[in-house]
Amino acid sequence: MFLSTGTLPPGADLATISAQTDPIAWTHAQVELNLGAVFGAKGFAAVRPAFFATNASTWWGDALLTGEVGMIAPDTLVDWITQDDMGKVCAAILGAGAAKDGDDEAVWLVGPQKVSLRDGAAPIARAAFPENGELKVTQITADEEVEGQVARGMPRHIARHLAESLTKLKDMQNGGLDWMPEGDACEEAVAAVERYKGEPPMTLPWWIGKYKGDF
Repeated sequence: MFLSTGTLPPGADLATISAQTDPIAWTHAQVELNLGAVFGAKGFAAVRPAFFATNASTWWGDALLTGEVGMIAPDTLVDWITQDDMGKVCAAILGAGAAKDGDDEAVWLVGPQKVSLRDGAAPIARAAFPENGELKVTQITADEEVEGQVARGMPRHIARHLAESLTKLKDMQNGGLDWMPEGDACEEAVAAVERYKGEPPMTLPWWIGKYKGDF
């Protein structure tokens, strides 16, 4: 079982992904390739979630405490899938002894609703730090995004890739596109959560209520 990344699209040639241009996808692709080489294509399961809700803590934890967060793409929509759902799906697959459905290359998971980074961070701050009042979200530059993430301990090349990826996603969505699944593919990735765990996926408000103390 490997918790991979939704940045690996269906049908991608994992061997051609570049470490220079896409280090996060490349790292996960290398693990999937090696697992396949050792166990065979059907001998392991790769679960590929989209946007982790826990990114809120990694990216903005200290800033949420102050009541003001800088974001490079505050209105970009993401799905906020939770660690609870990812864990339960992985456990269900392992418990059933089946790597994945049929001949699928991986299991894609998407949270139940797409919410902007701004509108996702605001209720987290409101629940975790009510004394600060409403969260102030400011637009920042790519350089400011990189320096902020580096200050929080993120390696510079990953921080730079994050800033580039968020900018790309913002531009895609402004043009009517998205890197996350859309239409039937999105519905299938959302439905996969309930199919494997046997209960509805965790919504962002539900997740915030459960984990607000962790911030």
